[in-house]
Amino acid sequence: MPLITVERDMAKRNDVTVKVDAEAVRIAKIAASFKDMTLAEYISALVMEHAPRDIDQGHTELTKGTKKTGGR
Repeated sequence: MPLITVERDMAKRNDVTVKVDAEAVRIAKIAASFKDMTLAEYISALVMEHAPRDIDQGHTELTKGTKKTGGR
């Protein structure tokens, strides 16, 4: 797995509250501590790395007509 690094520039952050499974938060806290990151930095880095790929995949499926709409 590639190393995830995050620039610690607090001025660029725009934090919001989200609901996340407690077990996911527990293990993310452990992982973040090993990387000397805050939980917010760790989760933000994961989402910023993976979400664009999922968006591209979803867009491709929608344009091919293979994706069902109306999901979460």
